[in-house]
Amino acid sequence: MEMTAFSETIKTSTDNNGLGIRFYAYLKMKHMKKARLFVSKESIEDATNQATQYEEMEKKRKQEAQTRQAQNREALKERAKEAAQTVKVGQIFYDSWGYDQTNIDFYQVVKVGGLSVSLRKISGTVTETGNMCGKTVAVPDSFVGEAFTKRIQSYNGKPCFASDYRGAVTPWDGTPLYVSWYA
Repeated sequence: MEMTAFSETIKTSTDNNGLGIRFYAYLKMKHMKKARLFVSKESIEDATNQATQYEEMEKKRKQEAQTRQAQNREALKERAKEAAQTVKVGQIFYDSWGYDQTNIDFYQVVKVGGLSVSLRKISGTVTETGNMCGKTVAVPDSFVGEAFTKRIQSYNGKPCFASDYRGAVTPWDGTPLYVSWYA
């Protein structure tokens, strides 16, 4: 938080009956218009020291937060590198998405390069198992669209990609996946 120094904002006043001097120190902070600190003449030095300590603590807290953020970014990059080593050309990923119904999109890896992959959407076959629901499996090499590139990320130690539908595109293990639809 930013604040002005006490020495710049100290004002004096006396009580109605003339009993002693009181100081009002105003702190200017980003999230507050004004904060008023009431101190006696004797404690003005202590108040100044407290303000200095507060500024130092706040500065240290910000530095620690920046250090943690940098460490977290590095850890994410490291996990993504490890996950990228497991991605192979021909591997199939899927995305489960939808509201009031479950849609499954399958994607096949066509190129791996560093922390990025090129994917192409592939079709799946559906076996109806109930009223407007069923199980779907991917059909490898049955490409539906053009290739696009995604950055490899890691989730629970497995590679994944950001989905266009606010989810994650994750590796498919070959088991049939639940789908549902409306007429």
